[in-house]
Amino acid sequence: KGDYVKSLDALLQISNPNDAVLKNIIASKTAIGWTTPAQRLARDFRCRNPKYTLAVEERWPYRDPKRLERWQSHLGSASLSGK
Repeated sequence: KGDYVKSLDALLQISNPNDAVLKNIIASKTAIGWTTPAQRLARDFRCRNPKYTLAVEERWPYRDPKRLERWQSHLGSASLSGK
């Protein structure tokens, strides 16, 4: 778990990470139970993307609907619902 967290933190060192990277960090932090840091990042993401909704994620070609559901659940748990 320590190396995984270090990897997430290293990604945050990227100056102005793109939205895909930021959403992955948000979902990953939520998945490991770090909801508060994920919510802080989600607020930043929503400021950059005020019209974002979880429905946007449905455009990705997930082969397994459960992966999409889990992805949306993690993002939603971090308050990244776009509401």
